[in-house]
Amino acid sequence: MTNSEPPRRRRPALTLDEIIACIVALGTMGTIFYFGTRQTGQSWFKGQSWFGTTSTAQQSGVIPPLNSLGNQAIAKASPNSEPTVTQLPPGNSPSAETLPSVVPLIPLASSLPIPSSGTTPQNLATPNIGASSPIVSPSSSPSPSPEVTSPEVTSPVVSFPDVQDNYWAKPFIGVVAGQKLMTAVADGRFAPDQAMTRADFAQALQQVLALPTPDGSGNYPDVGTNNPAIGSIQAVTKAGFMKGYPDGQFKPNQPVTKQDVLVTLMSGLGLQPPQDAPQVLQVFQDANQIPAWANGKIAAATANNLVVNYPDVKVLQPQKTATRAEVAAFLYQALVKQGKAKPVDSPYVVKK
Repeated sequence: MTNSEPPRRRRPALTLDEIIACIVALGTMGTIFYFGTRQTGQSWFKGQSWFGTTSTAQQSGVIPPLNSLGNQAIAKASPNSEPTVTQLPPGNSPSAETLPSVVPLIPLASSLPIPSSGTTPQNLATPNIGASSPIVSPSSSPSPSPEVTSPEVTSPVVSFPDVQDNYWAKPFIGVVAGQKLMTAVADGRFAPDQAMTRADFAQALQQVLALPTPDGSGNYPDVGTNNPAIGSIQAVTKAGFMKGYPDGQFKPNQPVTKQDVLVTLMSGLGLQPPQDAPQVLQVFQDANQIPAWANGKIAAATANNLVVNYPDVKVLQPQKTATRAEVAAFLYQALVKQGKAKPVDSPYVVKK
């Protein structure tokens, strides 16, 4: 028997269970270490993460101040919800101290694009404030608005065989007849130099003032029901623009004077006398023939370019019987005043 040492026993290799246990332990420690560095990465790595550069907004959970947007709302995201809007007080710009906290990071990244470090956010979802007002880029100027013009006034023109092209009142007569303010006499003529009767003037006055025709009450004894002007006579009488004589008759075939026509038109159009009425009437050489009760109305007609004198523009002849041509000229100027006809460049229109 010898004194030699007994053979040493070799340690057996790790079993499969021990290997799995080690792997699990290492994985657990790695997971804990990973999430620990995610929560404290800002202080440990000074803005650096394992996955590259992390922006300031991503580290702090605060959207960068939108100073360039002025008084705008700041979008705030919450988990499992759409971004909400926080309205800042007027006149205040958002800052890091006044901005609401945004939690957590993952919902923020899914709802709002996070800008990279050192860049200005361009596509942040901001609420639609003042959407009705267009936003004009400072680098471009707004297109000028198209010029607004009034539509051209067009009126039908009627010709008459007894109104020649060189007749002084032809521009007035054609349009007045075209708008049916005056009509031809029985044989198709206009008879421009014929006296204007009260019945004819009542018809023209109703048309130019658009007076409604009343019922059949208030008839005059000398105006029969078969008179074509009966409705117009009733209309101007009810409106107070014409009235009967003291004996109760209207006298439809009685001629009217120039001053009667002008005074009635001014009353119908509601034009007031000018403050300088006496000075306005000085344009007429025969202003002293105008009765005192008609001064204001004729001054108003003159100031509004309703007076047309032929052959001498400075001679009114207020108490002269008005011809159909003269009344047509007065009516045409009334249409111009109402915007229903274009002005006529006539040397016989009295201008203040």
